[in-house]
Amino acid sequence: MGRDEYVEVPQGVRAIGPYAFYKTAVRNVVLPEGLQTISEGAFRGTPLESIRLPASLSVVHRMAFDGCAKLSHVYFAEGLRRIGKYAFSRCDSLTDLVLPRSLVSIGKGAFYRCEGLQRVQIAGNVRKIDRAAFALCYTLREVYFIDGALDMIEERAFYACADLLSLHLPNGLRRIGAYAFDGCHSLAKLVLPDSLESIDKYAFDGCTSIERVVFPSGFGRLSLGAFDGCNSLIEVVFEGNSVQRIGPNSFCDCMRLRRIRLPRSVGHFGSAVFYRCGTLGEVVMPENVVNLGPNMFKGCTCLKEVELPKKLEYIAYDCFSFCVALHTLHLPRTLRKLHAYSFANTKFLKEIIYDGTMQEWRRIGKYDGWDKDLPADLRIQCLDGTIVRDCPPL
Repeated sequence: MGRDEYVEVPQGVRAIGPYAFYKTAVRNVVLPEGLQTISEGAFRGTPLESIRLPASLSVVHRMAFDGCAKLSHVYFAEGLRRIGKYAFSRCDSLTDLVLPRSLVSIGKGAFYRCEGLQRVQIAGNVRKIDRAAFALCYTLREVYFIDGALDMIEERAFYACADLLSLHLPNGLRRIGAYAFDGCHSLAKLVLPDSLESIDKYAFDGCTSIERVVFPSGFGRLSLGAFDGCNSLIEVVFEGNSVQRIGPNSFCDCMRLRRIRLPRSVGHFGSAVFYRCGTLGEVVMPENVVNLGPNMFKGCTCLKEVELPKKLEYIAYDCFSFCVALHTLHLPRTLRKLHAYSFANTKFLKEIIYDGTMQEWRRIGKYDGWDKDLPADLRIQCLDGTIVRDCPPL
C-alpha cells in the first residue's frame, strides 16, 4: 500500500503506525473518520501534497510529516489536541495555517524551518508554544493569536522569523522565553498584553525595526539582553511600578532611544543596561536603587541629564565613561564608592554637585582612574565649599 502515489486508509483503522509511509511515493492520502493517532514519522519524507485530518484525530506524533517538502495544504479538523515535536518541520510548501480551537499543545519544533510559511492563526486553547515551534520560518509575516489559555511562549519559538511584521500578543500570556523572537528583523509593531509578567534573555534581541515598547502595569522582570540591538527603538514606556529587575544589556545598542523614565519600583540593574545608546539624552532613575552597574551608560554620547537615585551608594567601573555630553552631575550624600573609570573620558564634565560636605567627599572610596581624562579644572561643589579635582585613590 505504501508504494502507491494514492492511498485510501480503510475504515476502522485507529492508528497509522510509526514510519508506515516513510520515504514512499505517496502524494495523496485519504484518512478515515475514526482515526485517532498518526504515529512518529508516519509520512516523513514523502512527496505528499495535501492532507485533510479527520475530526476523530487527537494527536499527530513527532516527525509525522517532517520533510514533506511538497505539502502545501493541511486541513485541521476540530478535535486535534496535540501536535508533537517536529511534526510538520521542513514542510517548505506550507503557506497558511489555521490551527483548530481544540488544540492545546504545539510541540517543540512543530513547524520548524517551514521556509514558505507566511500566515498562522493560533486558537485560544493553546496553553504553550514549545521551543523552536516556528523557528527559522523566514517568510512568516503574520501571526494571529486569539485570547485564551496561552501562558508561555518558549525559548526560540519564533527565532529568526525575519519577515514577521507585527505582533499583538494575547491577553493571558505571562512569560516570553529566551530568544523567542530573536532575529525578527522586520518586526516593527509590538503589543505586549496586560497579563505579561516577564521577558527572558535576548527575547527580542536584534529586532531592528521595533520603534516603541509599552510594558504593562503588572510587568515584573526584564532579563539579560531582552531588547539588545533594537536600533530603531525610540520610546520605552513603563505603565506601572511593579518592575523589580532590569537585567544586563537590556537596552544595549538601542541607538535611537532618546529618553527613558524608569519606574520607582526598580531595585536592581544589571551591567551595560544602556551601553552605547548613542542618542539617549535624559534618564530619570528610580529612587531606591543603591548600585549602578558596570558600563551602565558607557558610550551614551548624547547623555546630558541624569537624575540619580537619592539612596545611591556605589557607581561601578565604566558606568559613565565616554558620556561626552555630560557637563554636570548631581551625586547624593549616600555615595560610598566610585569605581575605576567611573567617569573615564567624560571629557566635558565641568561640575559635580555633591550633597555632602568636603570632608564627606574625601571619605568616599575612589579607585584609581575613576576620573580618567576628566578636565583638570573639574569642580566638586559641596555643601560647605568647592574642591577642584581632588581625587585620592582608595
